[in-house]
Amino acid sequence: SILADDPEVVGVTFPYDSSIFYGLKLMRLLRQARPELTIVVGGAGIDSFAYQVSKDPAYFGVFDYAMVGEGEVEFPKLLDVLQAGGDPTDGQVNNLRWLRPDGGIGATEMVMITDLNAIPSPDFTAMPLDGYLLPDPVGVFQTSRGCYYGKCTFCSEIFRKGFRMRRPDLVVEDMVRIYESTGIRHFQLWDSLAPPKT
Repeated sequence: SILADDPEVVGVTFPYDSSIFYGLKLMRLLRQARPELTIVVGGAGIDSFAYQVSKDPAYFGVFDYAMVGEGEVEFPKLLDVLQAGGDPTDGQVNNLRWLRPDGGIGATEMVMITDLNAIPSPDFTAMPLDGYLLPDPVGVFQTSRGCYYGKCTFCSEIFRKGFRMRRPDLVVEDMVRIYESTGIRHFQLWDSLAPPKT
């Protein structure tokens, strides 16, 4: 069904460690069916302690690019560069990893979104909401990134960096927009750790 629309690029997200095995299997099947297809992987799970997907050349046999960190800004840039026939490894796209001809992993600069108020609202309109096994669909999104405390020694370094928060009035607008476009009435604000005042 993924190939039915004849895509040029497929993006696969690993939100959790538990999704990595199935995502890799899916990408392997896509690669076998369409070797010329560009496959991009991203999500919080790709650089977990258990799986260092973006750092291990062996994984790059089933995908072309890994998008590390936040992708809302950089992933569309990657698609624009690919559509224009450019080379995304030349530094135009940040947060990108790829397999170099010498077998090493190439990398562009890792950047974080500094202003969460500047990114668009989450868009659930293309989601097949009736395919989820829930009594009512749930809109899941984040209102902040990072940790306002940032002092726990057991936490991963990327999580501790740069706490940022979307303005509460924009979060309400996001919810209203999602409700009006999809009918979703239930929301889970999936913040790693938000300040109590939020």
